[in-house]
Amino acid sequence: MASSTDLIEHETMPSAGEEKPAKKSRKRMRKFEGEMMLDSRRFSIMKARKRDSAQDHEFKTSISTLTVSSASRISAKFKKLELFPEISKDVVKTPQPIIPRAPTEEEQSLAKTQVEGNFINRSHGYVKVFNAKTYQVICVAEFLKIPDLSPQKREDFDYLCAFFHDCKQFVSPDALEALSSGDIASMIGWSRNLRRLEILDAYRNDEEIETNKQAYSELMERSERAGSVLWETFFEFGSVAAEKTRKRMEQLNSRSSTNNIFAASLNNNSNGSTATLGFPTNNFYQDLLPNQGNVSDAPLSFAMMIPTFKSTGKIGLQAEGHRVDHGQFVFPDIKLSIQFAPDTICRIIFRDREYNHGTIPKTEVGDSTRLGVCVRAPMPISD
Repeated sequence: MASSTDLIEHETMPSAGEEKPAKKSRKRMRKFEGEMMLDSRRFSIMKARKRDSAQDHEFKTSISTLTVSSASRISAKFKKLELFPEISKDVVKTPQPIIPRAPTEEEQSLAKTQVEGNFINRSHGYVKVFNAKTYQVICVAEFLKIPDLSPQKREDFDYLCAFFHDCKQFVSPDALEALSSGDIASMIGWSRNLRRLEILDAYRNDEEIETNKQAYSELMERSERAGSVLWETFFEFGSVAAEKTRKRMEQLNSRSSTNNIFAASLNNNSNGSTATLGFPTNNFYQDLLPNQGNVSDAPLSFAMMIPTFKSTGKIGLQAEGHRVDHGQFVFPDIKLSIQFAPDTICRIIFRDREYNHGTIPKTEVGDSTRLGVCVRAPMPISD
């Protein structure tokens, strides 16, 4: 008769070909972990496909129906960041809307360090930026290498730059002195029918225009093509966004022509007039300002940055000595920085009403500068 010890040993010893319990347990655990990892990968793939599908739909309905296969995507998380906190405090504590002061050199230096060290920086290719939570498109940027432009496209950009430069002759000296060389677009705007570019009334040098009527007349004859080049560039880049922006501008212009109060509200809007083509350099605090209206209803804006020479207005290449350092276009709340690389024209479509943005101060070397232009529908303060 077997002892109790013999029975226990007999019951726990595996028979021939049978795995030990510990080994079977480990095997089951590995199988379980493998299935969990597979399920996790499947979930991640499904989630990525859902995200990509939502972003693709957003792009087609907001920017363009064209497919850009080589584009890179950024899913950006929104987190409020004051790049110039002391200026933000000044804006908040002032009851009435104010024009924010310029940052000090120390504030500029701190902002540059933060942007260059902690932001996502992009300077080439085609970039789509989406809100990671809502899939909303925030910004689309394309960097065009100037040496690779087609002859027709290069001619169009040359024509546009020449027009803006030649407008300086008929802008008041005080206005030119107050603004930096690259801000000439701030003094240029659209005709009411949105077909031609014009010098805004507030900046016109009527005495110079009267003295040089022929030259001014010839300049205005060129304005329709300059406006056409700007619209065509916008439509080529993002036809859906361009159509919505132009339609909104036409509606506002039509409404202001029959409503003097509404027209005044447009023209007194501190965030942009009905006409100005100025590049947005200091919209870091717009969410802190009152009476912004329904910003989610605003159409997207189009901006472009072109390297040029101050003395001639011509496009500037690095081989010709052109150099401008810094001046990145940034969105602090999503930590995105768009860098303007040498020999590159950058065009951008973005939600400028919903996301704070602006440029980091730039350093221009010698005769070098950049021409910044922006097509932006005005946001009326009130009816």
